[in-house]
Amino acid sequence: MEPVRTVRGTRMMIIGSGMMGSALARVAADNLALERLVLVDVDQEASDRVAADLAGRGPRPEVDIDWRPHLDGVDIVVVAASWEVTAAVLRVTVESPLAVVSITRPPVGSAQPIPADARRRRGPAILPVGLEPGLAEIVLDHVAGSFDLVRTARVLCGGLTTEPPAGFPYRLLFNGSALPFALRPAYRIVNGELEETTRFAGLAPASLPGLPATAELESYHDGMVPWLVDNPRLRGATVEQRTVRWTGFAHAVRVLHDAGLLDDDPVEVAGTVLRPREVTQEVLGRRIRRRPDEREVTYLDVTATGTVDGREVRRTLTVSCGDSDTTLSSGLAALTAVPAIEAVSHARSCPSGWIRPDEMFRDDRLARLRDTLKRYGATWRETRTELQATR
Repeated sequence: MEPVRTVRGTRMMIIGSGMMGSALARVAADNLALERLVLVDVDQEASDRVAADLAGRGPRPEVDIDWRPHLDGVDIVVVAASWEVTAAVLRVTVESPLAVVSITRPPVGSAQPIPADARRRRGPAILPVGLEPGLAEIVLDHVAGSFDLVRTARVLCGGLTTEPPAGFPYRLLFNGSALPFALRPAYRIVNGELEETTRFAGLAPASLPGLPATAELESYHDGMVPWLVDNPRLRGATVEQRTVRWTGFAHAVRVLHDAGLLDDDPVEVAGTVLRPREVTQEVLGRRIRRRPDEREVTYLDVTATGTVDGREVRRTLTVSCGDSDTTLSSGLAALTAVPAIEAVSHARSCPSGWIRPDEMFRDDRLARLRDTLKRYGATWRETRTELQATR
């Protein structure tokens, strides 16, 4: 395999110039010795704005609306667009030593979420490596690795306003009006066996450190990548991954689904053919964008129980960041962009094929990731509580 240059003289292309793409570009400019940076988005004005924000930070970014012409002139591609774009990049570059990093979620309901184009490629494919999936699995792996035996683990992840939003109980914390309301398979692990459930199922009250104890929050099954069951550190454990929102969110999404307002099948209204989901996204999506006076905070909270040296122990690790803590656009952007760019910095030493972030970020790499997150305003808190001696 030909070596991939990813640290010194890095030639990088970022596909997607929205909030996440902008954060990726900023973190890359701050932390990598960039030789070339190409910004790609179908909205060239978005790329122009990101390029302007990077003035004086490394080489002058190039902008384009098409990523294909630039593949031969870069060493690494970072995707902050839809999974369809990630899949296309993997397919086109499968025989190339090019490294690919993506923050986007694969279609976890399919028989093989990670395509063969990632598994058999000549260059490394480090994915998915954003907040969730990505940092969530990295932190869970770290916590699990501190046990001799893990019995239970729970991952809570949520980006939300610091106060209950007026009206619809949710705010979009990223650019655009696309609604992350899709019903899709969700997973949990029960005694080491993967079980399929449904997103928004298993509704339960929740709390997050840093928010008032009186905050009315809820959690539901979501997010877990199915290959987490293959992590040997979790062998035999019961694991849940849940998203946290303000109370009422899951019910509101269910009502939209049950009313057909998120359907993709076209309907005719007054002689015009419309897709209900597109109409709902335009109407509701514009109403629930975060307002300038609303603050945002993003949490990742992992708690596990098990045995350490014959004693029952509970360990918790919480990573959090708010828009008032970071120089990036939001805490959500910081906890997404930093893991991805840290993955870029290590790509040169990675083998070919698919690289799981939870296997990649251990020991010194994990320490560096933690320190970089802290530099961008995140907090990283670990606690241990001894429960009782095992018999």
